[in-house]
Amino acid sequence: MKSSDSSTLGPTAKPAVSRPRGLAPSSLSSGGTDLSDSGSRDDSEVAGATIYTVDELCFGIKGVVDEFEPIAVQGEIQSIFTSARGHKYFDLAGEKALIKVKMWASTARNHIFDRGDNVVVEGSLDFYPPKGEISVTARKLTLAGEGAILAKIEAVRRRLESDGLFSEERKQEIPFLPKAIGVICGTDAAVKRDIEAARATRFPGYPIVWRESLVSGASAAAQLIDALNELDRDPRVEVVIIARGGGSFDDLLPFNDEQLCRAIAAASTPVVSAIGHEADAPLSDFVADLRCSTPTRAGIEVIPSRSELSEMADGALDEVERALSSRVELAYGRVKTLGAQVTAFSPRRVLESLRQRLKLADPSRVLKDRHKSSSAVCEALLKQLEALDPASVLRRGYAVVRTEDGALVTEAQEAPADTELEISLARGSLAAISKGPRP
Repeated sequence: MKSSDSSTLGPTAKPAVSRPRGLAPSSLSSGGTDLSDSGSRDDSEVAGATIYTVDELCFGIKGVVDEFEPIAVQGEIQSIFTSARGHKYFDLAGEKALIKVKMWASTARNHIFDRGDNVVVEGSLDFYPPKGEISVTARKLTLAGEGAILAKIEAVRRRLESDGLFSEERKQEIPFLPKAIGVICGTDAAVKRDIEAARATRFPGYPIVWRESLVSGASAAAQLIDALNELDRDPRVEVVIIARGGGSFDDLLPFNDEQLCRAIAAASTPVVSAIGHEADAPLSDFVADLRCSTPTRAGIEVIPSRSELSEMADGALDEVERALSSRVELAYGRVKTLGAQVTAFSPRRVLESLRQRLKLADPSRVLKDRHKSSSAVCEALLKQLEALDPASVLRRGYAVVRTEDGALVTEAQEAPADTELEISLARGSLAAISKGPRP
C-alpha cells in the first residue's frame, strides 16, 4: 500500500512504531523498491535499495498492520470451519477478492451464521508471519441489511415448524397454582415493575424467582438460554416467563434466535413468552407454551388471583357442608326407619297386640274357633321370651364375667393375668383372679 493512501484505509499515523532496519510503509508500496525484481537489476540499483530478510519484511508488515484501527468489512461468508475448541474460521468474499476471518470461541458462541450469509464483520486486522497471511479477527458479526435478516428469520421459522415445534399438541398446560414463578428479564426496571404491579394486584408476595439477562445484542440469546436452563432445573419453579418491553426490529432479534427457540421448546417447565407489544411476534412466541402480548399480561395470566382463590375455597367448603348435611339427613332417616321396624316386631308388642285383639273380640266365638291355635301361639311366644331371659341363660350353666369396674369380658385378651373378676351365676356370684389368656 502507498503511504499516501493510509488515511483512506484506516491505519493510524503513529511515528513512534518501530520497524526493523528502517522498514516503512512506503518501502512496501508499489512506489517503493520491488524486491521481487531485484535479481534483474544491476549492482548499482541493488546497492541503492534496502534489502530485507523474510523475517524483517514479514514483521515489518505486521507492525504496519497492527497500527490499523478497528475495522468493519462486508462480504459473503464462505468455507466455514469450526475447531475442536469452538473457534470458527471462514473466508469473507467480495466480487473479486477475499480475506480470511477468525472468530474465537468466546465470541462465536454468541453468533449464529452460515455459509452464504451476507454479513458485516467488525474486528481488527492481523498479520501472521509464519504463514505470511493477513486476516481479520472478528469481535462482532451482523447480517447486512434488514432484508437479509428477515430471510434468515424465515429460514429458521421453516426449520422450527418442520420439526413440529409450533404444534399445539406438544405445548404444556400452564399450572393453575405454581409453587413459584421464574421470570427472565433485562435490567430495565420497567418490565420488572410491570410484573410486580400485576403481583401486587392479584396476589401480594406470591413467590417469584428473578433472573436478569441481556435482552438485546449479539450475546443476549446465549445469556437467555443460560437463564432458562437454570430456572428449568430449579425445583421451586413451575412456570417461566421470558419478558421484554418493546423495541426496534434489531432489539428483538435475540428472540428469533434458533437455539433460544429450541431451548424453550425443550424445557420441561412450561414457558410463557411476553416480548414487546401486541404487534411484535418473534419466533419465541410460537414455540412457547403460552404467548402474552405484554409482560403485564403475562403477570395477569400466570400469577393466581388471591380473591378468586378465596371465593373458590369458600364455594368448595359450602359444597362439602351441603354434601355432609345431605348424608347425615339420609342416615338419620334410615336409622329412624330401622328403629320403627324393630319396635313393630318386638315380642312384647306382638303379645300386647294379641291381648288387645282378644279383649275386643267375641269371647265365645274366639274360644270356639281359635282356642287351640291362640294357646299354642301364646305358649310358643312365652317360651321364646323365657329363652331370651338372661336369668334363664344363667340357669343353663352360663356365667357373666365382669372386671372390677363392671366392664363385660367377652374375649380372653380383655382379662390379662392378675385381673380381678366378678363371675355372675344363676344364683349368686364369684370373685376370681385371671391367670391370663390360654395359649
